[in-house]
Amino acid sequence: MTLVILTSSSPKLIGQLNPSLIITNNPNPSKLDFPCIIIEDKNFNSRKEYDLSIKEKLDNINPDLIILADYNKIIKSPELLEKYKDKIINIHLSYLPNFPGYKAHEQAWKAKVKESGYTLHRINGHVDKGQILKQEKVDISDCKSPKEIKDKLSKSAWKGLKELIATL
Repeated sequence: MTLVILTSSSPKLIGQLNPSLIITNNPNPSKLDFPCIIIEDKNFNSRKEYDLSIKEKLDNINPDLIILADYNKIIKSPELLEKYKDKIINIHLSYLPNFPGYKAHEQAWKAKVKESGYTLHRINGHVDKGQILKQEKVDISDCKSPKEIKDKLSKSAWKGLKELIATL
């Protein structure tokens, strides 16, 4: 399976999936043992140009699956969505519909909830509104910071993602 990960950070658990390619908009990603392409949005005149640059890289590898892992952009490009609509899965660190959008773990911390979770869903150009493929609730009552929540939810989400991929 040809797997591509789109990220804005360097998730610690990427290696579990053995991706064929990592595409990041982070100009200083951690050392990764996988092919990595850096595409910074500041190098483009428009968001459309940026998205089309990503599409071009994806077209070159023709992935079976694209995972959005801590990716801080909403993919809205019709060309990208149309071509890869059933191949893109977002890892969202909340049990949707709770805490949609960016930094859901911080939203959970501020809300002082005892339970959150993760959602693996397809994307459709709207924030966290795509078809849900897998969800799991996670007890976060023992977490002492937003970072602990993020780490705990990430660990569960990556485990769930491996299980989901095995069924696709």
